[in-house]
Amino acid sequence: FAHTGLDVHLAEHDAKMEGFTSIPTSSSYNKLLQEYGNASFGFEKVLSKRIAYLQAIGINNFKDFFEKVTALRMTESETAAEYLGIKNRVEKILGISLEKDLLAWMGNEIVLAQSNPSKLHHNEDDMLMAIKANQIDFATEKLFHIQAQIRKRTPAKYKKLTYKSHDIYYLDIKGFFGMFFGNAFSKITKPYYTIIGDYIVFSNEINTLVSAIEDYKNGEVLASSED
Repeated sequence: FAHTGLDVHLAEHDAKMEGFTSIPTSSSYNKLLQEYGNASFGFEKVLSKRIAYLQAIGINNFKDFFEKVTALRMTESETAAEYLGIKNRVEKILGISLEKDLLAWMGNEIVLAQSNPSKLHHNEDDMLMAIKANQIDFATEKLFHIQAQIRKRTPAKYKKLTYKSHDIYYLDIKGFFGMFFGNAFSKITKPYYTIIGDYIVFSNEINTLVSAIEDYKNGEVLASSED
């Protein structure tokens, strides 16, 4: 019977919500969002205009935000200790560090998106995740390090393909992002990835990335769509 009732006021550049909820909430999370959640976006210049749905997460200094949210969870949730145990085991098995090898290069944009079907791809689960890198060369270096560690410590496969000068890599590690970042990222299971502009773009399907590269090369991106 938990519920929330809100009165929503929409303006040109913002929305204001006032009301009541019976669901326990933490003002600490609200303060964190106010402090970090005001990043600008640029994904429309990279992602295809055939995208049917997207969820954009804009966080200034994602590494600091993630660490503070994790610390807050440790004080408020019993499941936080379980998460920390899983995180530590995964890092130990793979020989990587979440903070040094992932969070260190993640910029202020994370986009989860689903495309309409194309001639190249007709999969209904045409999902992709785009993460803006603070420095694309540094991000590439860290991802190569993760790949090298995976090859050393697991029987996982590692492949590289090239399409129109864009290298596409494959990590055969099931649930890699879901383990670290939770359910919102769990649909990206065994990701292929490529670099488009300043973004690392991941998908379960290689054809999804081929379509994304093709549209980017041809200028068929969200920024070119009046809608």
